[in-house]
Amino acid sequence: MPVLIKILIIFAFILVLIKKKLNIGLSLLLASFLFWILFQIPLSKFFSIFPLGFFAYENTNLLLSVFSIMLLGNLLSNNGELVKLVQGIEERIRDSRLVSPALSALIGFLPMPGGALFSAPLIEASYSSNSLSSQLLTFINYWYRHVWEYFLPLYPVILMASTITGLSLAWIIIHHLPFTILALIGGWLVIKNQKPVPNAKTKTEPMPLKTFLRLFIPILIPVFVVLLNQPVWLGAAMGIVFCVFFHRMNLSTLSRLMFHRFSWAMMLDVVGVIFFKTVIIESGSIPILVDSFLSSHFPILIIGMAVPFLIALISGYSSAFIGIAFPIILPLFSEYSIQQIFPLIFISGYAGITFSPAHLCLILTCRHFKSDLISTYRLLFFPFLLVFSWGVIWFFLAR
Repeated sequence: MPVLIKILIIFAFILVLIKKKLNIGLSLLLASFLFWILFQIPLSKFFSIFPLGFFAYENTNLLLSVFSIMLLGNLLSNNGELVKLVQGIEERIRDSRLVSPALSALIGFLPMPGGALFSAPLIEASYSSNSLSSQLLTFINYWYRHVWEYFLPLYPVILMASTITGLSLAWIIIHHLPFTILALIGGWLVIKNQKPVPNAKTKTEPMPLKTFLRLFIPILIPVFVVLLNQPVWLGAAMGIVFCVFFHRMNLSTLSRLMFHRFSWAMMLDVVGVIFFKTVIIESGSIPILVDSFLSSHFPILIIGMAVPFLIALISGYSSAFIGIAFPIILPLFSEYSIQQIFPLIFISGYAGITFSPAHLCLILTCRHFKSDLISTYRLLFFPFLLVFSWGVIWFFLAR
């Protein structure tokens, strides 16, 4: 059976399970075993590579980060801090349609594992969220969380791309900035028809700036920790410690606030993502996929777009399509300059990231807002098509 057909079967299998309302994490676990069977990976290899792969530092770091972010989010939500913080933001942004995108985009300035969990509770606490569907809230949190990733050097994918291609960061920033501009425009076209919601929580006096900044501290601490290249879970833990000392909480109160309505199903989602990624990466199946395309008779341009897309689609990680696909496919483009082809193949890979059912931000956002993945895809399609168009336009402009 051709490799491409196998991947499409696995992708369809995941979507069917999710459509049947099966837990996303469990769906990915089952898809991992289907992947193992279709690619005929020896069972003995599972026992030799899985423990090392699953418990690798980056995976345990991811689990700890998501767990700690959820604890901090629960604490701030249950003690009323998030509501007050969002009220302060709403006082400074008059158009209610801009509040939620601004909150998501603000958190999106920094890459962090499970970062969508930082912005989702903020969006949920805004007064305009009550008038929006769960699908639209999911779109806003997911879409605006990633509008900077196309060009911002704080994201590792941009640094990796510069290193692998030899293109300067300045060149990538300038030529990828249109992706972000189109992403902002496309997102606005999706949400602009929502009528502005009057703020019912009017106050006689605006929140003092000192109070507003103090409410931001538990969220800013993890941000600064990430800037210092330290784990997100450490920053979240420091944010919890700040809340404990500021509010003089005892252990009983702290435990109650952190674990009230804690989503263990969300943790299962993360386990499913890690399991799925481990099977794909550690099994050695991605080189098989790449080799099958290289040995085919497809045009080089199609291969250059399809390989990053499929690797990103099945892995859900941007570092995978950059780090694995690009070193292999870039030497094939002898008839194109790297300046001409790079934006197009980059955005092709990012298309896989955007629609991957293994993309953690998408999974966590759907879980938080209890929304349907298929309906979310429908909202994502048009704005991403608009973003993708820049890759095509630049390809022809640079000829």
